[in-house]
Amino acid sequence: MKTIMIVIGTRPEAIKLAPIITALETKKCFNHKICITRQHTSLLDLLLESMHIKANYQYEAVAIDN
Repeated sequence: MKTIMIVIGTRPEAIKLAPIITALETKKCFNHKICITRQHTSLLDLLLESMHIKANYQYEAVAIDN
């Protein structure tokens, strides 16, 4: 079975991807993993919790000064 990685960084992305995540969970035709990039943590956390979406991976982006 193929695996799909879904990457979510912002609240609008989570809203747009929620129906796709729901379909993947319902159909069971693909394995799927969810990665959160944590760009806007407070808004995104509340939304994901309300939609019952749980991340498999979290990526903490850090700005690097050059």
